[in-house]
Amino acid sequence: MAIIDDYNKKQEYEAKKFKFFLDFDKYLNDFTLNGVRLKNLLKFVIDEKKKYSFNEGFAGNYTGAYKLREIVPSDYFGQPILLQFEDLKLSCPHKFREYLTAIYGADYMQLPPEEKRVFHHYEIISLGENEGKV
Repeated sequence: MAIIDDYNKKQEYEAKKFKFFLDFDKYLNDFTLNGVRLKNLLKFVIDEKKKYSFNEGFAGNYTGAYKLREIVPSDYFGQPILLQFEDLKLSCPHKFREYLTAIYGADYMQLPPEEKRVFHHYEIISLGENEGKV
């Protein structure tokens, strides 16, 4: 009986997963941003990204808060290394010190004076479906 139950649970899971992807695909197809379908925008971004490799001289996040400072030599990324942060082990760029220095400066480990600290608080917005749920 356990084998049948496991099989049925797996089938239910697969059906839910399939429905999720169908719903998500419909959402992407229907959602527009300034008249551009999000699905088409994502396809464009992915196609553009495929034109480049990590063998290029530079890589990074050109849409980040620090813009061009986030474009660094590709070898900064290299093979990820695991670093301990509190009770987590996180994958980090191979040359994480150089990466942090390029973006935040040589004193990246120093907190700025209190009056210059910028807090990154985010607001949760609702699209209506899960109003009041966190």
